[in-house]
Amino acid sequence: MEPAPPGAAAEAGAQRRLQAALLSADDQFNRGENDLACEQVQRARALVKQRPARASAAQRQQLLRFEQACSTL
Repeated sequence: MEPAPPGAAAEAGAQRRLQAALLSADDQFNRGENDLACEQVQRARALVKQRPARASAAQRQQLLRFEQACSTL
């Protein structure tokens, strides 16, 4: 078994943080906590900006919807 490439653990952690931020934003929007949700959206956007390939197409679509919701608040 070959060792993971350098940075693989860090990238996996960043992907988990991205997913957690999107899930948290979704939950907070559903509870009407829009300010908190938009903070999570900013966190997710920063992670995607660092490395766009980090996000799946579905995550990018969800992030876009969330960003649009935040822009109307």
